[in-house]
Amino acid sequence: MNRSWAIIFILFLGCAEPAVDDSGLKDYSVLDDKALLSKMDEVNAKLRENINEADLYLERSMIFEAGGDVQSALADVDRAIKLDPNKASYHIQQGELYLKQHNYKQAELSFLQASRIDPENLSSRLKLAEFYFYSRRFQEGMNKVNEALRIDMHNSE
Repeated sequence: MNRSWAIIFILFLGCAEPAVDDSGLKDYSVLDDKALLSKMDEVNAKLRENINEADLYLERSMIFEAGGDVQSALADVDRAIKLDPNKASYHIQQGELYLKQHNYKQAELSFLQASRIDPENLSSRLKLAEFYFYSRRFQEGMNKVNEALRIDMHNSE
């Protein structure tokens, strides 16, 4: 009986869709190259139909990131922000990409902007706390952790 549950679980994992974290961002790193290309083709087709859809640029940014093309990912998230500057998830993605480029000041500014846009956004505070921890700015990091706890005191992160 346990063996059949293990097989079902493995099959379930094999059919994985991109994971979504609490910031609303998908994690396309779980997809193989073929699936990434297929997803990219799908998003490009949608963009041809609606070139001003900011969410599509964000999605394509995450696909580029999963494929290792940080420059293209940043260009797409910047397009998304120009189209709709009031979505915290866009700024969180931008901050993540700046971190990958070691552009720490811009990453911090992106995470702070996400926090201003959505004061209840837990992900932006946790990203800032982590950033401050690695920057050895411990008091600021603890302040962000405390803010995150005020939003959701049961969050495991």
